[in-house]
Amino acid sequence: MKNKDVNYEYELLSQLAEDGDLFAMRKVLNLAFKNSMQDLNHSEKMKAFKYLKILAENKDNEALLILGWFYYGGEPEFVESDYKKAEYYYNEAINTKPIDFNDNKNTADALNSLGYCYYYGRNNKPDYKKAFQCYGKAACLNHSNAMYKIGDMYKEGLYVKKSIKAAFYWYKKSYRYCSQNDHYITASISQRLGRAYLYGEGTKINLFAALKYLQIAEKGFYYLAIKKPRFSNSIFVNKSTIKTVQKLLREVREKLNNLI
Repeated sequence: MKNKDVNYEYELLSQLAEDGDLFAMRKVLNLAFKNSMQDLNHSEKMKAFKYLKILAENKDNEALLILGWFYYGGEPEFVESDYKKAEYYYNEAINTKPIDFNDNKNTADALNSLGYCYYYGRNNKPDYKKAFQCYGKAACLNHSNAMYKIGDMYKEGLYVKKSIKAAFYWYKKSYRYCSQNDHYITASISQRLGRAYLYGEGTKINLFAALKYLQIAEKGFYYLAIKKPRFSNSIFVNKSTIKTVQKLLREVREKLNNLI
């Protein structure tokens, strides 16, 4: 797609859609048809049409309606005008109850939590494909925790091709959507962003940005360790976590002092 701002989202959704997820197919089509079909290359157009057909077969009334439009007027590269088929798809759209793809916080929370089960293999061995599918759908519902876990999977190349640029994109977006009252999520994302800016992982080196985010991370982890006893020495926050952040902070400060 031409719009670089949605590149990584489109990449994530395309992977989920290729795995057969109807939710992701709907989201891909929303992006594909947001402006114009002319903004898509041939491969993306063919993929969009394939998803339309699959969704229509699964009684997605919006997909049925769009196919009716395509057959009514004809769509280059896809179909020639066919009024009989257009009439068929219009009737199917009218008589089919819409599939509910509305954003839902409870659904996003459930998907994110299920993602953790698969990611860490709580009941069996880790299943990164299923984890990616759960985190991916939750991320598309703007769940900040799922977004940074998707970032982790891109950074480590778990199920998907390793990409530190994609990882950084999802870390940044996760920070925008996270609640500042959720100290663990905020601190975890800030630690990742601080490291990225310190070492230039997926972005340009920016020592001042690194200092900013690492200080936020340190403050958040300290808050949890002192104010929230259940987090102390837990799988979430322990002395090692804080020491890692402090080590990164020392490195940032040393580099900044060398610039003076």
